Amino acid sequence: MSPVVRAWLAFAAVAAGVLHLALAIDSSASIALAILGVLEFGWGLFVMAAARLAAPRTTIAGAFVAVAASVALLFVPDAPAAFPLLVAAFLELCTAVVIALHLRWPRSSTTVSTGRYVLGLLAGGLVVVAIAAPALAVATLGSQAPAGSFIDEHGHEVP
Repeated sequence: MSPVVRAWLAFAAVAAGVLHLALAIDSSASIALAILGVLEFGWGLFVMAAARLAAPRTTIAGAFVAVAASVALLFVPDAPAAFPLLVAAFLELCTAVVIALHLRWPRSSTTVSTGRYVLGLLAGGLVVVAIAAPALAVATLGSQAPAGSFIDEHGHEVP
């Protein structure tokens, strides 16, 4: 697997982990979301640091379990925000599909020039940020007031 693609997978895992951790702050399923977020974040950091995929078959299975759990969380009472959950599920699903394709049709790891590597990292980082940043904004708002209103210290809406 190309080091650039491996870095993209790590970026996606870290972004999904951050989204789950942000959702865990204000959710009834905070423990499950926090565990899932820590696992994803840790896997992404390990892949970045070790320059290899960690337990690819287990990662695929875990990603599908995480996607199923994210979809199931949409139907519980006091569910977290749907958009960040679906974005995190999308990032997990993309990671699982790329790893599965790599296991099915392995290619030798080619050396990439420094310039192409840096441009690849930049492009992958920008794509992941463009996908995850709006979802993170929704996740961190939680139950706060909608745009255009202000809540005073007593919990009353001020126009």
